[in-house]
Amino acid sequence: MFKKKIKLLYKINFISIGLFLFILSCNLRPLYEESNFKNNLCDIKVSQTKPESKHYEELFKNEMENSLCSYPKNSSKYLLQWDITKSKEELIGSDTNKTIRYQLKLSIEYKLVDIINKKTLFKDSIYSSAEYNILEDEMLSTIASEQFNEAISARNLTNIIKNKIYLFMVNNENSKQQN
Repeated sequence: MFKKKIKLLYKINFISIGLFLFILSCNLRPLYEESNFKNNLCDIKVSQTKPESKHYEELFKNEMENSLCSYPKNSSKYLLQWDITKSKEELIGSDTNKTIRYQLKLSIEYKLVDIINKKTLFKDSIYSSAEYNILEDEMLSTIASEQFNEAISARNLTNIIKNKIYLFMVNNENSKQQN
């Protein structure tokens, strides 16, 4: 009985090691570790904010620049143009006609433009929303909650746009290879 258990353990270990080596050998890599993609992201310049920009506009621009490339190049091939708007909606009100929960929504229209020939390569619009409560200390809790949710929404927009740009580039590469 004891020998059968040892043989079973050896078989399980052998299968586990074999499975582990098989997974390593199939070259699974995160999408963003591909060097071509990293180089293409570094070729994208994010357009500047408007002169009197809002807090959420600056948050988005900085978040987008930081996520695209750690060490930006001096010359860029593409320009990411964008226009972001913020809206706030009342979700739950109290008996005293005072709203106690809001939904903050950041909507963005963006396009990826080839700088050399001024051609729009990719264009889309998306949004990200977050909700927050108003606490007893209305002024401080509102400002802090709103700015925190702006930061979360800006980060979400950045990730979504980065993923969409990646998918666009992959599809564009695939269509070039088929032609």
